[in-house]
Amino acid sequence: MALAMAVQSSQWRTVGIALGMACLIALAALMFRQGYSEIGPQAYEYATALYSICNRRDESRLEKISELIEKSVADSEITETESRWLNEIIALADDGYWEEASYDTRQLMLSQVKGR
Repeated sequence: MALAMAVQSSQWRTVGIALGMACLIALAALMFRQGYSEIGPQAYEYATALYSICNRRDESRLEKISELIEKSVADSEITETESRWLNEIIALADDGYWEEASYDTRQLMLSQVKGR
């Protein structure tokens, strides 16, 4: 009986340590997350569309906007940096992290109005 309780206690301790580490990693990721700088009007348009796509969890439009972003980079309508930021958000959504993608898109748009 005592051995069973000790094993169970050890398992809970391991779960607690794992949860604590996961929380620390998530907190560190949030603290060291790079902010966004100014983007151009075309990239802002894509961000607005991407925000809507993420809120609706629209996978078909996600693929379409990804293609539009690639074309805009090739046509020099948006910068490589803008493309990278938008594609990182698309990757989150594509992996099923819709809320995080929506949050990041919102942060990208909000960073455009700070200090104005």
